Amino acid sequence: MKHKVTKQKKYLFKNYAKKIAHEDEIIIYILMPILALISFAVHATILSDFLYYDKINRLSLVNLYTHIKVYLLALLVGAILCYLLYRTIVYNIMPRLDYITIGLGIIVVISIISTLMSPVQENKWWGSYEKGNGLLAYLVIYMLTYAISQLCISKKNLTYIVVIINFVVIAMCVIGIFQFFGHNIAETKLFETIVTPKGIKLTLTTSKLPFNGTKYFKVESMLQNLNYFGAFCIIYFPFIATLALKQRNIILKSYYYIGVLLTITGLAIAQAFTAVLTLLIIVPLLIVVAVNRKNIIEFVLLCGIGSYIIYKVNSMTLGLALNEVIEFLKKVVANKMGKILIVTAVIFIVVIIIVRPLIKKYVSEIIKISSVLGIIIGIIGFVIVLKTVIPNNKEIFSQRGYIWHYTQDVIKKNPLVGVGPDKFYYEFPQEAENDVYQIDVVIDRPHNMYLQYITDIGFIGLIGFFTVIIGLMWKIADKLKGQNNKEVGTFVTAVLLLLVTYLIQGLANDNMIAIQVMLWPLLAITMSLTNSGVTKEIADKNGTFN
Repeated sequence: MKHKVTKQKKYLFKNYAKKIAHEDEIIIYILMPILALISFAVHATILSDFLYYDKINRLSLVNLYTHIKVYLLALLVGAILCYLLYRTIVYNIMPRLDYITIGLGIIVVISIISTLMSPVQENKWWGSYEKGNGLLAYLVIYMLTYAISQLCISKKNLTYIVVIINFVVIAMCVIGIFQFFGHNIAETKLFETIVTPKGIKLTLTTSKLPFNGTKYFKVESMLQNLNYFGAFCIIYFPFIATLALKQRNIILKSYYYIGVLLTITGLAIAQAFTAVLTLLIIVPLLIVVAVNRKNIIEFVLLCGIGSYIIYKVNSMTLGLALNEVIEFLKKVVANKMGKILIVTAVIFIVVIIIVRPLIKKYVSEIIKISSVLGIIIGIIGFVIVLKTVIPNNKEIFSQRGYIWHYTQDVIKKNPLVGVGPDKFYYEFPQEAENDVYQIDVVIDRPHNMYLQYITDIGFIGLIGFFTVIIGLMWKIADKLKGQNNKEVGTFVTAVLLLLVTYLIQGLANDNMIAIQVMLWPLLAITMSLTNSGVTKEIADKNGTFN
């Protein structure tokens, strides 16, 4: 009799495990299309009609395109947290605690503390200037990341996830291409009816800012800023490219390559300096992790077609970004240290490609060491540039040097926890050399992801950010070690390359919610996929997880 009860109980627990996995799977199937739709949401209400700063009088449309994204994501976070609470009560699956969770917790807690400590209390939830990158944006994006990371995601969900992400990429780039030729979706009657505030005509800047001497227009797609569009394209380029190169199914491969070619087109027409420069850095890394004897011809064809697209677009737009990158590289090559760095990088990549089969069993250790060393070297290098190069060259990087130089004054006001999310506008010394640099322009953000974290949530918050990033890289490294499933291995490798690209482009771009709608959820999915603790916990409590 005792034996029958034990057997029945084990069977019941096994059903629970399958039920949990099935319910989490349903959540993912519902979640991804919702995130895709939110990516194209660009408008809600205007919190204030005008902003005043000296002679400047402008409509408060800056980042209006991200306001509704925050609102909708907040509703989504609430729904997923309710589901996690239900799962905890019904199945006794407790939320886990690891270094990624700790990092996310640090960001959330410090963002609240810095907001409460800030003397600027106008619109504390939404932010004082950007209207979409304030406290609520911080809470939403990182709590959403945590919530998704708690779900049990299996390998069979990956194709669906990638298909949805690639659809968003394709749609965003197609909208950008239409804008390039003067067909602005924001000026259509349908768009105006659905999203434009009553009494105000909402237009994207593309219709007003053609490239000098051309009949084509500057492109921002639905992301409010051409630099954000460039960042969007370059972040997803290596992710989709890796999956395309490794994919065996000809239909999916073709679908992914459409996304790859459109991201190349998008970053070319965006004419964003950082995106073009990041492309030159990331392609060699793509060779290292994704190119082999089976797909070398594909890669060569991709490079050829991509180069032609960039050449063609640059011939139509005067090649502003590419010319700026070329001039920057000339300065680097002219410098002795620059030559040494370039030669060292080339030798390193060639050696890695040659010895790749021999070091394959050490890939986990290499990723872990490289992730930490790369971040440390990046921090030291940027600080050296900030302290030695910028003071006498404030015009570099499209006058970002000027912004970075005076951002240090904002950091000094509260280096530990920052001045608060989206309080940069009020704390930046707007009068400093504004007759020389950024004339009659309000400086509302530092144009550097890391400086933004420091000014928003201080060095403690930045530590939280790096804890999440390094923690995820290490989890990916552990997942790749002895990984027998090629689909999972390819997916986490693609995410690793995406992470590297995200960190590189962050040197000259902001950490805006506009490009994070799919990005951080994708990272959260990877956190779940690489977390063996979730399946182990379910298996221990509820039987074998299948």
